[in-house]
Amino acid sequence: MNDAVIDGASERYRMLQQACEQAIQVIRRDLEETDLQRYFPHLADNPALVSRSARQSSEFWAQNVLPAVTSRIDNEKIEPKLETLLRLEEDARHRRYRHQAGSADPRDQPVDAVKLTASDFMELRLQQQKVAYNAELQARKDRVIKERAELEQAAQEKLAKLSEILQKIRQ
Repeated sequence: MNDAVIDGASERYRMLQQACEQAIQVIRRDLEETDLQRYFPHLADNPALVSRSARQSSEFWAQNVLPAVTSRIDNEKIEPKLETLLRLEEDARHRRYRHQAGSADPRDQPVDAVKLTASDFMELRLQQQKVAYNAELQARKDRVIKERAELEQAAQEKLAKLSEILQKIRQ
């Protein structure tokens, strides 16, 4: 798979994740600043849940707000970013096709959809190193387990031989 495709996909995922987090933060801030009962009428019969301290507890968010928030996320805040991303990706693909077809128009030159910053590159490098380290660590563990099993088997065989010799000596 092409590295640019992988980088583009990871960047799109990161941007979508940020958009979702921003939307949830906006909703959470809005809920804290406005009347909670207006958004969630089923809480009207339990005023204790509407208190500010209750609103900030994770249990409250998990049981009452998050299920409703997931069903009420304002798509206008997320959709435009997603549509823009998709449009830019489609535009870059068309530019590549036109460039490959021999277009001399400078606007049809291929454009990298994603340009990594130094911090992104370092983050990816650290992730790769972490994966490599974890794979090496797992290989070491497997090797130690295998060696331990072999040593135990050898010890069992020697113990069996010693017990046979001891039996012969006793007879």
